[in-house]
Amino acid sequence: MLGPVTAWIDGVEVDLRGPQHRAVLARLVLARGRTVPVQTLVDDLWTAPPEGAVGAVRTFVAALRRALEPDRPPRSPARWLVTVGSGYALRTPPGGLDVEEFSHTDDPERSLALWRGPAYDGVGDHPWALAERRRLADERLHVAELLAERRTRDGDPERAVADLTEILDEFPYRENSWRLLAVALHTAGRRGEALAVLRSARDRLVDDLGLDAGELLQRTEIELLQDRGSTRWPAAVDALNHLAVSGGDGLREARDRRSATLDAARSLDPRTAARIVGGFQVPALWSRSDDPTQAAHVVAQAEELLTAELPDLSRARLLATIGIETRGLPGARGRQAAAEAVRLARGLQNPQALVAALNAAYLASFSRLGGTAERRAIGTELVEVSARHEMVPYEILGHLVLVQTYCAVGDLVTARRHVEAAEELGGREGTPLVSWFAAGFSVLRQSLSGVGFDVLRKGQLSLERGLADGAMPGLQEGFHELTLAATCVQHGLPVPGECGVDGPFRPWLEPLVRGGSADLRRVPDPPPGHLEDLLWCLLGLAAARFDDVDSGRRVLAALGPVEHEVAGASSGFVTLGPVATFTVPLRDQGSETPRSRNGAGA
Repeated sequence: MLGPVTAWIDGVEVDLRGPQHRAVLARLVLARGRTVPVQTLVDDLWTAPPEGAVGAVRTFVAALRRALEPDRPPRSPARWLVTVGSGYALRTPPGGLDVEEFSHTDDPERSLALWRGPAYDGVGDHPWALAERRRLADERLHVAELLAERRTRDGDPERAVADLTEILDEFPYRENSWRLLAVALHTAGRRGEALAVLRSARDRLVDDLGLDAGELLQRTEIELLQDRGSTRWPAAVDALNHLAVSGGDGLREARDRRSATLDAARSLDPRTAARIVGGFQVPALWSRSDDPTQAAHVVAQAEELLTAELPDLSRARLLATIGIETRGLPGARGRQAAAEAVRLARGLQNPQALVAALNAAYLASFSRLGGTAERRAIGTELVEVSARHEMVPYEILGHLVLVQTYCAVGDLVTARRHVEAAEELGGREGTPLVSWFAAGFSVLRQSLSGVGFDVLRKGQLSLERGLADGAMPGLQEGFHELTLAATCVQHGLPVPGECGVDGPFRPWLEPLVRGGSADLRRVPDPPPGHLEDLLWCLLGLAAARFDDVDSGRRVLAALGPVEHEVAGASSGFVTLGPVATFTVPLRDQGSETPRSRNGAGA
């Protein structure tokens, strides 16, 4: 798709016939494996469909099938271009699409090498093709900027200068390219030329478009004039943000680089340091930190910077950072910081600051049980604000927040709609982590539908393998033991001994492994987060089994705000079923006798 629409079989180009055949193929590629009804294909191929348009589409499909599978025996089912109901879907093999490789590779040089010309070329100027062509062209420019930025950082600024000059010759109003060109020139020791480039950019924007230079250009010019050498930091933070949303190795690399960037920020003036510490704006969905030690350092640095005189925008970003990095920890600081960040962002009418603050408020809401309605409102606003201002990563975040909140109340139909919306956006944006949340939802839905033990474990083990690849480090540890125990509990099976080994969930799993010898009074309250209600339910199950009335009352008091919800389902990955399944026996137990007993051999 990254050039004239072309297909190959074993390196030999396939004859795809005319532009309408290529348009059908391109439209099916754009659907990313989903079924496209025949009538949709008709509407997308013709503004005023001719008589017999449906038959024409079927003829195009038949010809494409012959071209794509020339060795398929007559009357045998197609493997790639398949019929599904009243439509068609394209099932491409892994690695079979250049657009997928372009979106998913972490190597910008490799990504750019995939291009052979304008994307979706040769299929006509259909609105859907034009939109995808524009999107991919913009993404290509962004990747080219990332490559130039990397070359500057890695000691090859002159090559970056050449790359960026070429971009600006064709797209003279890209402020980020002007900024990066100035930084590359400055890094190459050409400070005077760097300042001249920024002045030229400012003049061109004013003369041609009537626009003032943006904040980044203005700030870069000031820093070059002051010659503080700090112009590389905004670019570095921007690169970290892009790395972090790529998942896997990118996420790990972003975490490692962030430590170095934060250390360097300590030597800068408070305003520049605040932009760096508060500039790591990556949507976060999970209430357990990927790196608690680094998170603690970030919070300490942000709190220190808040004592300086800073603009409200910098303060809002630092407060949002505190709200996000304190997730999963007890105490009110995260909620206070997130609430203040939201207030400041609303006053500034800054949508970028607002979505970051709402993200913080979402994670901080897990500091106590019973925040599902609050989280639903946050998710709804995230979707609305992000869609209005084209902030796709946060729009995806909003949909995933709503997936979790609707799962928590057992509304899987609405949750699925938001999964599909997130998948569509993730496919367009090239955000691989969405697929793991979609897979987790699929497993959760199976769990609540009552599928067999073996089927459910197969799906969970598949998720574990993905997590082991680094998809979500904060969820990785203890996932195997927790999901195995939850599945055993759901199916009325004993919890195996391996679930009681060391790990973050051991205190709440071990009593079910050890049986009546466990002293439930020693089990601590579960930590705040997505799994807090599930861990309370495990403790409640042990209290009911061991006839521990005091522990049962403790569990009932904790679970009161979520008794109508589904245990653990707000995680989007694992559940024990309805919370009431665990609280009702405890309430009955407590009403049978007024005396207090402990469960240690009672």
